[in-house]
Amino acid sequence: MKAINVKRPSGQPDAPGTGRVISIGKASRRLAALVGVLICATFLPLPAVNAQVTNTSSASLSAVRGLFGAVATAPTGISAVAGDGTVLVRWLAPADAASSGVTNYRVRRFAGDTNKVLALTVIRVTRTSLLFSGLVNLRPYSFDVTAISGTDLGAVSARSDMVGFGLQPVPVRPPGNSGPPVDLTPPITLTPPITPTPTPTITPTPTPTITPGTTVAPGASAVPAQPLAPVLTALSPLVLKAPSAALIGTARAGNRSAIVRWRVPSNGGSTITGYVVRVTNAKTKAQIGSLRRASASATSLKVTGLANGTSVRFQVRATNAVGAGSYSALSRVVRPATVAKATVIRTAAPGAAGGRVDAAARWAPPSSNGGSPITGYVVIALQIKSDGSIGRRITSAVQPASARSLQMALASGNYRFVVRARNAAGLSVLSSRSNLVAAR
Repeated sequence: MKAINVKRPSGQPDAPGTGRVISIGKASRRLAALVGVLICATFLPLPAVNAQVTNTSSASLSAVRGLFGAVATAPTGISAVAGDGTVLVRWLAPADAASSGVTNYRVRRFAGDTNKVLALTVIRVTRTSLLFSGLVNLRPYSFDVTAISGTDLGAVSARSDMVGFGLQPVPVRPPGNSGPPVDLTPPITLTPPITPTPTPTITPTPTPTITPGTTVAPGASAVPAQPLAPVLTALSPLVLKAPSAALIGTARAGNRSAIVRWRVPSNGGSTITGYVVRVTNAKTKAQIGSLRRASASATSLKVTGLANGTSVRFQVRATNAVGAGSYSALSRVVRPATVAKATVIRTAAPGAAGGRVDAAARWAPPSSNGGSPITGYVVIALQIKSDGSIGRRITSAVQPASARSLQMALASGNYRFVVRARNAAGLSVLSSRSNLVAAR
């Protein structure tokens, strides 16, 4: 125990209690401080300040509490998840929450990584999450959390990442630093001490409490206490979901490929990170090959490696941070194909003597239809000049798929014929030229 010497004034006689050593222990000093603070609290009525700091009397009592126990340490694990017009803030209770008597949490919302407080909310200690709604999308926010023991503010947590719907989370710089605290306390001017009358009756000022559900904006007075039930309902955790089923669009076949399109589905509250496309056999419904992947911004995909002539259908599903959504409905049936191979030319025949001038072209189907049925043929007569060059070209109308010859009316002269097959992909290359015949 540390002793304090009280000396007898010079020239004064000894008196009881004078010039002796008085021992004041640590507990006695605390008791003396308590009495002094309570006297000030009683005789110095001062204006109240807003709810998150309490009034002068409670601040004095907080100073006394500091003599007997430590305030809570900072909450940890601060995270913020942005949704459409919302942000869900979560945290872990301080390790000393029970021993520090934590009763509430104060959550502050900041503009980006600045120290500008946009909102301040106090909730019960039983909750470790808070949903902020009515926020502006594409605008960054950050958050910190402080434990409250009665009326004492504990240590401030590290600042969360900057988040906002439609933005990538960005750590507040420097990491783990929430910046200097924002003082929302109005200025307080203390009046000169008043000497108490002998043996005053000390009646401590009732300690105000911070009502759960009270929200205080910077520079505003405390909002009157709100019923707790509606507040807790409003603070229900934001439930993030996988995306809804994608909306399938049209599919168009190509050569050993196809292009499938879709519309963007609901993201379930979490940004879509990509799409997968499944190819199925239109007849057997079995999946063909592995899943094809598309970027988050895509609304179409060219699927390659398909077999010409095999009918297929497509399904699409979106993914986000929660997981994969449901597959879309099946697309319409498409059949990848290309043009047919060259038609096989046969021996041409000259026209008969007399009557109209004509000649006949003959052919056989190509060895491959390119994966799409032949729908017709086009015959071209080439007039051959005496020097062997080509003069006129006469093209027929499209002939039926079953046709194998065509008698063409021509001007007098010598001719060779070429034939092209037609399918859904277009016209094939020219066949080889036929033998030379005379139109007559």
